[in-house]
Amino acid sequence: MNSLELISQAHRLLEEAKTLPEIKEVRDKTTALLDYFKRKRDVSHETILAGEELKVRAERKIGGLLKTMERAKGGTGTNQYQQRSRQPTVAPTLADLGLTKDESSRLQKAAELPEEDFEAYITGEHSKGEAGEITSAAVHRLAKQQEPMPQPTPIPKGKYKCLVVDPPWPITKQFRKARPYQEALDYPTMTLEEIEELNLGKLAAPGCQLYLWTTHGYLPRALEIVDYWGFKYHCVLTWVKNVGMTPFGFMFSTEHVIFAYKPPFALKRKGVRLDFSAEAQEHSRKPEAFYELVREVSPAPRLELFSRETREGFTSHGNEKGKFDAQKMRTG
Repeated sequence: MNSLELISQAHRLLEEAKTLPEIKEVRDKTTALLDYFKRKRDVSHETILAGEELKVRAERKIGGLLKTMERAKGGTGTNQYQQRSRQPTVAPTLADLGLTKDESSRLQKAAELPEEDFEAYITGEHSKGEAGEITSAAVHRLAKQQEPMPQPTPIPKGKYKCLVVDPPWPITKQFRKARPYQEALDYPTMTLEEIEELNLGKLAAPGCQLYLWTTHGYLPRALEIVDYWGFKYHCVLTWVKNVGMTPFGFMFSTEHVIFAYKPPFALKRKGVRLDFSAEAQEHSRKPEAFYELVREVSPAPRLELFSRETREGFTSHGNEKGKFDAQKMRTG
């Protein structure tokens, strides 16, 4: 049996599969076949594209079943799911299926993509010939684009001695199989003009200190924004991570924070190092080591804009405020 026949057989198995374990088995075997095909030089691109299509179809089918199931009331497992039915059923847990909560969420999101949009994506990639590529990340990204954009939360009024800002720079995440895992951005970004027009200088009390997180690519523009907001540049802090990406040449294993101020300038404590080391966590989640540094050197009241986790000593503000609080409680 040649490679394309193997994929065709797997397509038939997927059509016949009815249960989550059966569908996931097709998905997993297809993934293994694709890994094998891509290592061989004699497998046609047509075959690989057919395998990639089968994989995402299986994932959408898994996600669709997960969406029609509900957590079993009174179940003993934290990931217990039970299908809606007149007859009581015992459904496998996510752990039984070899799925994590995050993967379950992504699969369900992929299943939300309207059928016509999904089929248009598949047809479009096939039409590209050798340049075509069908990926789970692309399906997830298309599904996310269907979501309504959240309305921005009004900037709070008042004056602050310290501002921590982590704006959603207009970047595109790239899918990686190795940590840090990345795919479609899970939050709306802002244009550079929108970030600039926040005009956060109006929140600054005399002597206010600003910490502006920036990407490597937007560092020059971030410095201009700091100036536009009416702050005076002082230095750059550096988060040294345990992991990094290598998009072009160097490994990007650091993130940076511009420190600026409104006169008069005075730190609570002098001599604190500009670099701090901490492990990377979820995308956009900043380490506690940074906040410890800010508490040590910058006065209150402190406001964190675009916050995704509540912190002692900071007023949190943002559409996703508290998103990572549950993870913090679990990890202590």
